[in-house]
Order: sequence, then structure tokens, then C-alpha cells
Amino acid sequence: QLRVHGDSSLGVHCRDRTMTNAKVHPEDGQNPKKSTGKHPGPTPDRSCTDLFFLLLFVAYVGGMVAVASIASKIGKPERLVRGVDTYGNLCGATNSDVSEGGAWRDMSSKRYLFFGNPSEPKELQRCVERCPNNWSPTLVTIDDVLCREGYVENVLGVWRDTYLRGCFSDCQCFITYPSINVLNRCIPAPSITKNFTANAILAVEQSEIAKEMLSDVYTARFVILACAGIALVLGFVWLIMLRLCGGFIVWTTLLVVLFALGACGFLGLYYGDRAKAQYEIDRVEGNSTTRQKWNYIMLFCVGGVFALLFVLMFLSLIFMRSRIKLALIVVKEAARTLGHVPGMLLLPLVVFVLLAGFIAAWIVVFLYLGTASTPRFRTTPLYSGEPLRLLEYVSDSALRRLQAYHLFGGLWVVQFLLAFCSICVAGAAAHHYFAEGSGIHWPLITSVWYALRYNLGTIAFGSLTIAIVQFIRIMLVFAESHLKAAKNSEFARFVLRCLGYLFACLERFLKFISRNAYIMTAINGHGFCRAAKDAYNLLVQHALQLIAVQFVSAFLIVLGKLVIIAATGVAAFIWLKSMALKFWVIPLILVLLIAFAIAALFMGVYEIIIDAIFLCVCEDIEHHEGSFMGENLRAFVTDHKGDSAAH
Repeated sequence: QLRVHGDSSLGVHCRDRTMTNAKVHPEDGQNPKKSTGKHPGPTPDRSCTDLFFLLLFVAYVGGMVAVASIASKIGKPERLVRGVDTYGNLCGATNSDVSEGGAWRDMSSKRYLFFGNPSEPKELQRCVERCPNNWSPTLVTIDDVLCREGYVENVLGVWRDTYLRGCFSDCQCFITYPSINVLNRCIPAPSITKNFTANAILAVEQSEIAKEMLSDVYTARFVILACAGIALVLGFVWLIMLRLCGGFIVWTTLLVVLFALGACGFLGLYYGDRAKAQYEIDRVEGNSTTRQKWNYIMLFCVGGVFALLFVLMFLSLIFMRSRIKLALIVVKEAARTLGHVPGMLLLPLVVFVLLAGFIAAWIVVFLYLGTASTPRFRTTPLYSGEPLRLLEYVSDSALRRLQAYHLFGGLWVVQFLLAFCSICVAGAAAHHYFAEGSGIHWPLITSVWYALRYNLGTIAFGSLTIAIVQFIRIMLVFAESHLKAAKNSEFARFVLRCLGYLFACLERFLKFISRNAYIMTAINGHGFCRAAKDAYNLLVQHALQLIAVQFVSAFLIVLGKLVIIAATGVAAFIWLKSMALKFWVIPLILVLLIAFAIAALFMGVYEIIIDAIFLCVCEDIEHHEGSFMGENLRAFVTDHKGDSAAH
């Protein structure tokens, strides 16, 4: 028998216990012994959890595949790529599928869409062979304008029928203007009111500048890669610093903030008292002003607020000192875990690649669905001899249901992949905590296998709850946008916005509960509901410790991101300035973006590990009497063996 003495600050009394299936930390002076048999942490005695929701998820994804197949047959994404003119003709196509034939529908030689009035693009849109590059500001002939289909020049010429020449709405002709090709659309060139030659020169200069920027990025490519490596190394250095001097960083910052609050409070009250004394002297002499009175009142108010914050923070530090110390130990344990299992940093990259591939495919299918609507034309021509103009594209109820189905599926799959990453990282951290030294040499691989083999249903269940709330929020935004054009809809829009805020809060709560439920599932292998209940009970029982851990971890995570990005940026700045680059800022911006991505990756994984370690500690104390604690936690329990449960 090995004894564990003491009474932890988490309020659990460790008693004598025969440890036959556990990793035990013996008392001082004894040699550590490895446990034998099964460990009671992430138990291998599992079964498939929430199987119904896994089957539902698989069926739903199968439905998304069917929707994608339907969309590929009815969708016309070329409408977005090529553009459609006022009469429903697809630019750069023969338009042979249009029932109402006519030579004017063959636009195979006219690849670009020109807008007659850029400020009102829907007035007249025509397919043209090339984007116009000049205009005639004084004389207007038929060669200088773009007219509607079927237009016949009248006796007054095109002057009267031309926009900016007497016609202001439903014009038959529009003056062409200098334009540039952007995605097969003729977009007005910059400063079209200026000389066109100057615009052409400016365009050439801008093109040369862009080439020089790309050339500088290519020249500095090895510097960019080296700085990415620096950011990666800094991430591991930061983890080492957290293990060695995380407590010093946190306590120093807290004491500096406490000193600053006290100094601000003292200075505010001191100068307020001096201002009041001067005001009293001036008042006796009859020289006081209202400004002097308000000055000392405001100084007293500001000084009082800072003094109150100083007192509250001072009392909080005294009351929460042991919990902050516990939070620091948890943070250091998380850093040690990530240092021992660095492969946890690779899993988010794999999930990111999967997410990027899925989102790209999802967007393509959504574009097909969005362009599958049916065109609706005017019932009568706007002008005699003119074809019917296109009014809008209309989606029937079946198409809208397919779009809604695809939208919800995208939300569900994204949350599913994110949850899979969380449960695998949390499982690896739990394996490291409970099974360190018990024979499991690949905790991340074991965690991934457990998630794939047993817990996909739980992942599907948790991600479904979040996806439902997100879908409701999108529908509320959609409904509010449709009410903007309605009269007397302010109250209804206000109600919808309030509901949107409520569901946003619900989404944050569900994400918090789901994340901790995944951790409990990774530890015990329970289904989502039971895991969420267990996680909630543990967090409520140790709410003060949770607050301390969240505060300390959030501070260190933000500080870590700033340190990694700033240090990498300084190194890149010095390096790039020593090179013969014309636009060294562009590579520097790329370096900062890469450093931010690497810092976010490190700190995102680190945050999950901190949450997992904290719940592992709570689970260990509640159900295993603290038998799996590391040396630092063991020392903390011993030092606080006289503390009560409330403390």
C-alpha cells in the first residue's frame, strides 16, 4: 500500500488506498513504481457512443452528395463567370438553349459584359467584343454609344436617346466610357474624367509596381521561410518559458497592474485633495469658479475608482492566491504535455487541409445551386421591336429547400471536423496525464483511434447542436434583411435582432459545454449527454479554480501570440532591411501573417490541452483521489493539506 496524504485546495481528502491499477506517486524518499494492468484514465473498455447520430450524420452527408449531383445538372455557374445581358443572353455563348431564337442571341464572339450606366447597372447590360477604352465627351454618333437591341436611329439622332445627353431613365443608348476587364465585366477605369493617355500610363506604372512587389517576395522567399522556422522555434521556446518561469511572468504582471492601480488611485485622490484645498482658498477670497469645483470632483471620482479597483484586486489576489498557483501548475503541466507530444500540433494542420477542401467543394456546389434558378422576363417589351428584358432569376420552393439543406450540411460538417480535432487533442492530453509511464508510447495515435473507432457519434451529436443554433442565427439574419424594405417593420426587426443575440449567447454556451464534453468523452468514453453532465458538474464544483485557470491561460496565450509575432517581425525587419529590396514591407507583411498563423496554431492547441488537463485534474481528484498527479501537483496538494474544501 502507498499512502497519499493531504487535503487539496480542490476540496478532496486523499485517503489510504491500495493502488493496483494506477500510476502512483509515492511519498518522499520512495522510488516511483510503474503501474500494471489497465489504467482508469482514458479507459480502453469502450463501446460506440451515440450511434444514432453517427448514422444520421452519414445519411445527411449522403444526402449532400445527392444534392451536389442534382446541382451539377441544373446549375449554371457560367452566369457568374461570363455574365448575362439585359435580355438573358450569356456572354461568350451561342445561347442555343433559349427557346426564342434569333441571331441576336449568338454571343459567342462577345465575351465581355458592358454596363451602360455604372451607377445603375441594371438599366442596360450588353455583351461586347472588347471593353471600350475611350469616349467622345463632345460629339456623339452611333459609333460612340451602346444601344438597346432593336434600336433604330431616329431623325433627331442618338443625342436625345443617349444617357447624359437628355435621357435620364430607361435610356435607349449609353455613351461608352474607358473601362477595364475584371472577371469578364467592363468596369469603369480609374478617373475616367481625366485624360485617357494619363490613365494608360498610370495603369502601366501600377502593373510594373505589382511585378516589382512579386519580384521582391520571390527574392526574399528564403527569408520568409526562415522566419517561419523562427516563429515555429519561438513557439516551443515559449512553452519552455512557461514551464520554467510562467509563475514569474503571471505574478509580475499582476503585481505591476496592482501597483499601477494603486498609484493611479493615490495620485487621483492626492491631486483631488490639493485641487479642493485651492478651491476652498479661492472661494473664501471670492475667486473660485465652477470649473475648479468640477475639476477636484472628477479627480476624486477617478482616484476613487482606481482605489476601489486596487482594493478589489488586492483582496482577490489574497483570496485567489492558491487557485492562481494551481492554475499556473495546470498551465505548466499543459506545456509539458505539448512538449512531450508535439505531434498534437500536426493534427490541426491535417484538419485544416480537410476543412479547406470541404469548404471549397461546398462553395462550388452552392454556386451551382445559386445559379439554378429560373429567369423571369417582362410580359411586354419596353420599346417597340425590342426583345423582352430579363427581370430576375426566381427560385422555386424545391430549390430553396435544397439550398437550405446544403447550407445546414456545411455548418454541420465544419463543426464535426473541428470537434474531431478537439477530442483527439484532448484525448492525447488525457492519455499523457493518466497513462504516463504505463506503456502507451503514442498517445495521439491512440486518441485518434479511439475517436474514430468509438466516439464519432458523440462528435456528430455535439456538432449537430451547434450547427442547429448557427442555422437559426442565419435564418434570423435572412429574415431581418427581408424586412428592411417593409414599412413599419422596426419593431419586428428589433425582436429578430434580440433573438439573434440570444442565440449567439446560446451558441457560445454550447461550444463551451461541447468542448468540455469532448474532453470527458476522451477520458471515460461516455456518450455526449453523460459527458456533458459530468463536465458541467466538475466545472460547477470547481468554479473558482476554473475562473483562475481561464484567466491565467487567456493571459499567457495572448502574451505568447504577441511575443511570437513581435519577435519574428523584428527579426524579419532587420533581415529584410539589409537586402536590396524596393518593397520590403510586402515580405514583412507575409512574415507577420505566417507568424500569426503559427502562433494561433500553437496557442489554439495549447488552450485545448489546458482545458483537458484541468478536467483531468478534477476527474483525478474526484474519482481517483489524486493518484495520477504529477510532481508539481503533488507538491501543491502537500503544501495545502490544511486547506478546507471551501478554500
